[in-house]
Amino acid sequence: MKKFILTFLFAPVMLSLFTGCSEQETEKKEIIRPVKLLTVANEGLFNSKTFPAKTKETKESTLAFRVGGPLVKLNAEVGQRIKKGQLIAQIDDRDFLVDLEAKKAKFIQARAEEQRFKGLLKKESIPQNEYDQKLAAFLVAKANYDDAQNALKDTKVYAPFNAVVSGKLVENYQEVRAKQGIVSLLDFSDTEVKFNIPESFVRFIDKVEEYKVTINAYPGKQFKASLKEVGAHSEDASGFPVYLYIDDAKKYKNTFPIGSGMTCNVEMKLKSTIDEDDFYLIPIHSIVQSKNENSVMVYDAASHTVKSHKVILGDLKGHDQVQVLSGIQAGDQIVEVGGHLLTEGQKVRVLDFNPTTSEIAKQ
Repeated sequence: MKKFILTFLFAPVMLSLFTGCSEQETEKKEIIRPVKLLTVANEGLFNSKTFPAKTKETKESTLAFRVGGPLVKLNAEVGQRIKKGQLIAQIDDRDFLVDLEAKKAKFIQARAEEQRFKGLLKKESIPQNEYDQKLAAFLVAKANYDDAQNALKDTKVYAPFNAVVSGKLVENYQEVRAKQGIVSLLDFSDTEVKFNIPESFVRFIDKVEEYKVTINAYPGKQFKASLKEVGAHSEDASGFPVYLYIDDAKKYKNTFPIGSGMTCNVEMKLKSTIDEDDFYLIPIHSIVQSKNENSVMVYDAASHTVKSHKVILGDLKGHDQVQVLSGIQAGDQIVEVGGHLLTEGQKVRVLDFNPTTSEIAKQ
């Protein structure tokens, strides 16, 4: 009788343990998908935006010899300012002078032979093929002579533009090879500024009325800038690169010298763009289509889940954006891409979440 009672009491305990294990296995199988968010913002809320930036050189070049040999002169130190046409480095030219004289002699001899046989050909004293051989020899000698002259010139390297020496790659009296870098130069004839903007701000570029740059080293001083270009591809999660020229940079080179890598801020002042129409623009790929309905997945920060919001669409704008007439509002954080893979109430993990750099503007 005691055995029966023990067995009867033990069975519910075992059942409870099996049930608990089953629930734990179910919880482990829950899929938490990573998502990238965009925050809906009202364009009318701002007429300017400020982005962190850095100055950069307009052009960077590494100088090298076209020929090799021992260095006998190196006029470059890091930080040194040099002018266009200034001699930077020279290699020993003795062997090149000897080679030039030898090839010059062969050239003179071949030229004389070609002229003599040309006269004989006119008198019909020799066949055409004999003259052709002398002509070919002359042309080869001339090409070799020209090469020797160029090689002698290539024993010297001159600055191709006004620049600052950013790197010294060899030392004087060192043996250098052809095409081996000797110095690096930075061109600051036009100072550039680079910064990144989120995808949703790319369409505002043509609405920018003015760019102003404030360099941290010169607080209170603003430099006007002009747009150079916008990068065609996003740089990872940092956004699209934008490049500006600082206007009249040369005018400030003595009072406010600007070097490469200086931290600064760029203020983009927009033209008046507030629209009476009440709609938002979002990427087409953020729309989830099902059963003839359109929706977006909206993120709930409190529960880390997503909810489906039905939206009414308007017209297409450009090649990748669409108007949303209703269903979302400013401040909503929507899943940018992959919403069709999510379900109502599903938990998600936010990738690179930064609502200040991922905004969708209201028209």
